[in-house]
Amino acid sequence: MGETIRFWRRCAAHALKGTVAFANNWSWFFGVPPVAAMLQFIASGSGASMTGSAYLDALVTGFFAFVVTWFAIFAIRLIKAPADLYKLAGAEITSEPTKLARPLPISLSVESVGS
Repeated sequence: MGETIRFWRRCAAHALKGTVAFANNWSWFFGVPPVAAMLQFIASGSGASMTGSAYLDALVTGFFAFVVTWFAIFAIRLIKAPADLYKLAGAEITSEPTKLARPLPISLSVESVGS
């Protein structure tokens, strides 16, 4: 069980990379339409805005749009993370070993010199 938790923790860490930047850049496209529609649906019952202030409504819409976009991209990357980690592990195995700048020292003994 511990190995499974560690594996999914590595997958989550791999999936987290770049999600905030993606959500910040694309929340206007992916997050604003569903959040605005949801808030409009909630506010339609009262006939007024959600909070009573247009500025606060825009702030709430922007925040929730960011959260929706971040969660969506995190879920997509989390599903894709095991395959990415598998590819990274395979690339590490097949890559050429790095050449050292100087050779490793060879230990000589009296017996080896005499032979």
